[in-house]
Amino acid sequence: TVGDQRVYGSARWQRLRALVLERDCYRCHWCGGPASVADHVVSIRVAPGRAFDPGNVVAACVRCNTLRSNGRQLVAPVTYPKRSDW
Repeated sequence: TVGDQRVYGSARWQRLRALVLERDCYRCHWCGGPASVADHVVSIRVAPGRAFDPGNVVAACVRCNTLRSNGRQLVAPVTYPKRSDW
């Protein structure tokens, strides 16, 4: 949607994406594999005010991000160490 494009096409989103990937050590929140994208835990369609909230964004692999974008609910998130200096 146009709203999605305003978020994902913005410099603010690119900065947040980079910070989240670093914070999460480039590990997918959902499966623990290598992450290359940032994923909203609560969709911005449901909570547009949380689009740039770091607490609502996690690192994800393309596969898990695609599954979630298609409406699939994934099992409990994987836990792993976070960067201590975030």
